[in-house]
Amino acid sequence: MKPKVKKTRITPRRVQYEYGNPLGLLTDREHEVLCLIVCGATSREIGRMLTIQISTVEQHLGNIYDKIGAKNRTEAAIIAVRNHLQLSQQEEERIQDILYSLRKAAEDAKEKEKIKDFQDGLRKDSDLDSTCMP
Repeated sequence: MKPKVKKTRITPRRVQYEYGNPLGLLTDREHEVLCLIVCGATSREIGRMLTIQISTVEQHLGNIYDKIGAKNRTEAAIIAVRNHLQLSQQEEERIQDILYSLRKAAEDAKEKEKIKDFQDGLRKDSDLDSTCMP
């Protein structure tokens, strides 16, 4: 009878953790979320980029904080940078481009909403004027 041998997958993150790097504990998705946090993305932006709900993003953040010993997203970003979280120049530029597009779209939507509110206000004022005319 052969003894059962537990097979352990050796991944780069497992090696990182064994050498004292807490980022080795993170799942692939948590690693993605942390990279986006380091790049300055909000939870809403992360949700849009990864096509997940904001509550899921917050769940991932909680797991990240627990695993790396952070209290908030700023501390998580600092720990990530101190532990050599690496993004290629190309990855970082791509993330920044996506963030810019998301933020621009949000600004445009707010501007359209303001214009619509203004136009609705004008319509209400003109309706009042027409009812006051003899």
